[in-house]
Amino acid sequence: MTVDNFALWKFKTIEGILKNVSSFDFTSTLITKGFETYKIHYDLATCTCTIEDSIALEDKHITCSFKDLPAKLQEMGLYERRPESECNANALIPFTGSVEK
Repeated sequence: MTVDNFALWKFKTIEGILKNVSSFDFTSTLITKGFETYKIHYDLATCTCTIEDSIALEDKHITCSFKDLPAKLQEMGLYERRPESECNANALIPFTGSVEK
């Protein structure tokens, strides 16, 4: 995935539309739920991401493809959309690029 497509995808799929989400750096996102913080690391070369729990007792990481990330976050109870009135209008325009290598 190209850098520009990644930036658009990340904004339109995660950081621009979900609650309790903040950009950590270009290749990482933080999601806070209660007292837990999850960090998503993105690998542009393989189009995969790794989700880490900040207070996990084990060294447990969940890896999935960019395409599967929204479903994985829903499964984990971390996918909570902001009301449209709180989103940047550009985030509401669907991403039309490719999330594959």
